[in-house]
Amino acid sequence: MKATELLQQLRTLHIEVAVVDDNLKINGRKEALTADLLQEIRQNKAALIACLTSERIRFSTIPKATPKARYEVSSAQKRIWLTHQISGSGQAYHMPFACRISGPLNEMAFGQAWYDLALRHESLRTVFRALDGIPYQVINPEPGAVYKQEDIRHLAEPETYINAAMPAVIDAEFSLEDGPLWRVNTWRVADQEHIVSLVMHHIIADGWSMEVLMRDLFGRYNALLETTPAPIDPLPIQYCDFVEWETTVRETAYWADARAYWLNQMAGDIAPVDLRPDFSRPATRTSEGATIRHVLGKTDIDTLRAFARQQDVSLYVVLLTTLNALLYRYANTPDVIIGCPSAGRTHWQLDDQIGLYVNTLPIRNRINRQDSFADLLQRVKETVVEGYEQQAYGLDDLVDELKLSRRSGRGSLFDIAFTMQNEELIEQLNSCLSPQTALTVRDYPFAYHPCKFDWLVDVQEARETLTIDFTYDPGLFEAGRMERLMGHFSHLLDHGRRQPNKPMSRLPIFSGTVPPDLIFVLPRPVTALDSLAETIDKTEASAVDPFRVGRISGERMDFEKRLLAIWQKILMRQTVRFTDDFFQVGGNSLKMVVLFSELQKEFPQNGLVLADLFKFNTIQSLSNHLFPVSQPVEIAAFDV
Repeated sequence: MKATELLQQLRTLHIEVAVVDDNLKINGRKEALTADLLQEIRQNKAALIACLTSERIRFSTIPKATPKARYEVSSAQKRIWLTHQISGSGQAYHMPFACRISGPLNEMAFGQAWYDLALRHESLRTVFRALDGIPYQVINPEPGAVYKQEDIRHLAEPETYINAAMPAVIDAEFSLEDGPLWRVNTWRVADQEHIVSLVMHHIIADGWSMEVLMRDLFGRYNALLETTPAPIDPLPIQYCDFVEWETTVRETAYWADARAYWLNQMAGDIAPVDLRPDFSRPATRTSEGATIRHVLGKTDIDTLRAFARQQDVSLYVVLLTTLNALLYRYANTPDVIIGCPSAGRTHWQLDDQIGLYVNTLPIRNRINRQDSFADLLQRVKETVVEGYEQQAYGLDDLVDELKLSRRSGRGSLFDIAFTMQNEELIEQLNSCLSPQTALTVRDYPFAYHPCKFDWLVDVQEARETLTIDFTYDPGLFEAGRMERLMGHFSHLLDHGRRQPNKPMSRLPIFSGTVPPDLIFVLPRPVTALDSLAETIDKTEASAVDPFRVGRISGERMDFEKRLLAIWQKILMRQTVRFTDDFFQVGGNSLKMVVLFSELQKEFPQNGLVLADLFKFNTIQSLSNHLFPVSQPVEIAAFDV
């Protein structure tokens, strides 16, 4: 029995359970506390303490942080900041939204509503700077210029003009150091018709934040139309308060339990699903993406929902199970890890916040050849429920603690992600508008397909449609291949529903006479370049620590000695080998940024960029990069 179920049972029996000084205290009628129940309580003591601590955390009040000139960043913000430093481009983290507003919009009140919104939410006034390679956030007192209005009623085709301008509006770079990290464009296309575009940087917001922002915007717009506008309603807490509170949560059993769960889930060898790209993988990932779309109508959706109810799972689990099954068959792997974003708002006070709370859960399922689709449904349901219960421990903490080797242009745990959301934002916006405004909000479609993964399966659920988008990196995969994948996904979804008890390895994933258990994706032929790269990798992996003699310049020798000292200081290790992988001996992404900052101070003319350190992450490889040797080098063993 799970701790949550046991706790509910105890409360039903009117047995009080509490945590006092990290111990479990029980108070109840003697006849209710049977020997069997007491034994079960003892067996689940740690889980009950974690569950009660979780409740106490969720229902307590987050305290206000002491006002400071600068605040720490969250783990998620740190990851995005690091990505920005490495790639120098953050379009993949731009979050665009556009809508059409019909009716007599009061432009002055609308502009003021955006300004007031930024006064209410500190996240909209936040910028990010660094001190000695460590990022921090600064909250500006004023929002800055974010609102731009343009009257284009005189144009013959104003919406053609908007569609042409939209890509530049979305892709325009944000300055993390100077801000603002969001912008609004409003185009007046007719007397009572406006198109509004909002672009936010992901470092200050997430998908949930977009709903909060638009709801607060129109709520403030309603207030400004009153004869005597109400003052801005201040928030009880801000994002910086959450970040400081989060550090205290890390000292609780609630967080320790979540940490233990994820470390156990990721125990053993980790091999992210390999889809074998059609093209060579670049050293760094770009933000470019392309999308293949498939739409299911009401009849198909009703059938899937009925199947989900029959199996006692959600539609989300049915679709995620289909993706697991497809990857099992497609990549011929029984160990599947898929990134599944969760809201990450584990405290009741975070519901009305604009900020980066989302946490991507690495949902891992191990699949057996004889598992039926129904078997896998229940397994995926269990891992999803458990994962969401343990989401207090963030992905970034997990990756750092696992000390996984950074892979060129790839994720550490997964390259494939799955999301599912309801298309309700427009409905919510209309419900926020007072009838006196006489305004109607509608969606304004635009083309934008950034890709942070190799492949993202994004599902949008509406009342009468289910839209499935495959967004992928066109630098890795051909469009034709993704179209075939969409067909295989759809076929497997249909046959899994029709034959849930059939072994998954026998479920057909495409039509025709080809045997259904055929693994139809053949390995990419090994080229001479691949063989050479493999030889180099093996040679570097087996190299001993070099104490270089012979044709090595004094400048290089000096560089290596000084670099070794910097490594020892940052990693807090006395013993460091020249071939040690930085990330395998205690390093992480943030320490790499600190290393880069130290190198800039120690060697200001080295010409390095941060991305170089992630590629050349041993002292030997970095030295080879900066001081290439044209002649054979004599190498002798030397213990450092």
